[in-house]
Amino acid sequence: MASPLTHAVVALSLGTAWSCPRPAWSVLVLGVACAEIPDLDVIGFWFGVPYGHPLGHRGFTHSLLFAGMLAGAVVGFGFSGDEWRNRRGRLWLYIFFATVSHGFCDALTEGGLGVAFFAPFDNTRYFFRFVRWSCPHCTGEMPFQQSG
Repeated sequence: MASPLTHAVVALSLGTAWSCPRPAWSVLVLGVACAEIPDLDVIGFWFGVPYGHPLGHRGFTHSLLFAGMLAGAVVGFGFSGDEWRNRRGRLWLYIFFATVSHGFCDALTEGGLGVAFFAPFDNTRYFFRFVRWSCPHCTGEMPFQQSG
């Protein structure tokens, strides 16, 4: 099941695999934070944003575009010093993949409407059907099948 703990563990795993010999704690903390940020979209429920809306849960904040924008903002503002100059590209990739991992983990579940990886250009929601967390048996459906 995708949970805040799962998202954090995936981000930490990516961070330790990404940096050799050992990543800076600030990088890992930001990676974990970025892996959790997509679920801030649940605030929309309080304002009446429907689940299936592009700004609803598992919508835009779970998209590839959002992950790229968030990675750009984090690296641009958090790692602007000269000591990071030669590592910004790798940092951007790590933050991007840490953020994208959230949607990938959510797409492995059976809950909700799926994940809008291509929002805001396409609000189609996807599940990864080749493997499903909390699924008692395989369904034989094709990978990346659209929900609904």
